[in-house]
Amino acid sequence: WVSRAFRALGCNVIEAASSNSHEQLRNVERLDGLCELLVFEQWSAGCNATDLAMLAGRRKAQWCQWWFDLIVRDPSLPLAEQQLVRTFERTLPVFDAVFIKELYWLLEYRRLGIKAAYLDQGCPTGIPTVDVRERPRWDVFYAGHLDEAGRFSLLARIQEAGLRVLCCGDATPVGIPDGVTSMPWTDPMRLFELASNCSVGLVDSYRLDVAGYWSDRLWLCLGMGM
Repeated sequence: WVSRAFRALGCNVIEAASSNSHEQLRNVERLDGLCELLVFEQWSAGCNATDLAMLAGRRKAQWCQWWFDLIVRDPSLPLAEQQLVRTFERTLPVFDAVFIKELYWLLEYRRLGIKAAYLDQGCPTGIPTVDVRERPRWDVFYAGHLDEAGRFSLLARIQEAGLRVLCCGDATPVGIPDGVTSMPWTDPMRLFELASNCSVGLVDSYRLDVAGYWSDRLWLCLGMGM
């Protein structure tokens, strides 16, 4: 949906992805000569970190990296000791901008030579709104990964209270609580079709103690008018 949003603004967009890091690196070098802006996804950007950092030294385009998830996983530790910063310490400083979710950590990023800018979560441009049916099939709509035990137990308690729950997303590794209806991951632009058959939307952010961070589920539900 990020690509769709750029196209809606009138940009010419080329999408590049590969499971092979060497092939992906060649794509980066080729696209650097064709594009004004390269937007890298989070994590490793699909490339070998050392080679990507070297290639960045002779780049022609502007490079940015967009983190949808938190980099600061343990607020008790300084930024330099965060596991993701240590893992990607070679690549984070090479980008012209790194969009992050930790609003009050900007100075810490910049002290490490990372050109960080705060960018909140969002939802697709023009996301369709829900039209809740008179007698919806489910009471609660939850979209997202059940990768945390707390999310599993939350849905289980709601189900045990007698409410009908629809869970749309990846259920690994914890599985789905008994009685909860499970659907696979759905493109955000199609979520309204499922949400229209539910009374309310449920949002559960990964954590609440990092200022400026919200789950993208919040924006999806707001965008759909739930």
